[in-house]
Amino acid sequence: MNEYFVYPRKINLQCKVDTGAQSNVLPIRLLRIIAPGKFDDKGNLKPEALEKNGAVLSAYGGFIIKQLGTINIPCKYKERKINCIFYVTDTSGPAILGLKACIALKVVSYSVHSTASMLQLKIQALVGKVRITSKVMYHWKSGHQSVVNKT
Repeated sequence: MNEYFVYPRKINLQCKVDTGAQSNVLPIRLLRIIAPGKFDDKGNLKPEALEKNGAVLSAYGGFIIKQLGTINIPCKYKERKINCIFYVTDTSGPAILGLKACIALKVVSYSVHSTASMLQLKIQALVGKVRITSKVMYHWKSGHQSVVNKT
């Protein structure tokens, strides 16, 4: 659970930990809760509410997700505090915390072991009181990378 301090309120927001995500994503419906001041009286996003950018977000499988802009949100997990940039989207899913933010907040830890032809990436995440471990092994052959095993 992340704690966001916006408009001097403390808000607990549960995010999906996605170690395969390169970005943090925040659905606009959750932004309404976190930062109601970013919306006008009719519920529309104010023009200056988000930082505009040309990034293209895609989900697993290549599906394009339209993003409305970014917002920088101070985040806290346990005693770790960082500023996270979230892409705001008009999607129905949960808020997503990507790999970089997960590592910075110490939500996940990872270790890398490599040999001449194989790289093993081990990611551990704490979910409640359960430790989840995922191993991904890559094998290089003729300059191409392919996934050999994921557990």
